[in-house]
Amino acid sequence: MANDPAMEKTETEILFPEQEVDGITVHPWTFGQIAKLSPIFRLIASDLRESEIPVDELESRMSEVILIAGKYAPSIVAATINLPIAEVEQWPPEKGIKLLFTIISQNLEHIKNSFGLGIAKKVENPPEV
Repeated sequence: MANDPAMEKTETEILFPEQEVDGITVHPWTFGQIAKLSPIFRLIASDLRESEIPVDELESRMSEVILIAGKYAPSIVAATINLPIAEVEQWPPEKGIKLLFTIISQNLEHIKNSFGLGIAKKVENPPEV
């Protein structure tokens, strides 16, 4: 997958990964949060599998991925910042989108690993080597 310079982390982001967005401090996911979010990732992976976007094109087709996964955004944001989903759903779209993109940026490697493993298709008859 191509490296997107906009998604690469600066030294400051590596040393101080938490970010403040509209008065809310967002931290990278903990192990427990990843476990809590795994059912959502499974649903997103299923939707992506149905869309037939190849795993190696997820980053380059991110706008399509976001449209497919968008219905899960409030759940992801709520679980990440530990707020009730009903509260998150009432926010103005700009606030939710800013928080979601911050969460994606902080956890991009976890997300890529989850979806890469989740939507990779099994090869029925692998070629002989």
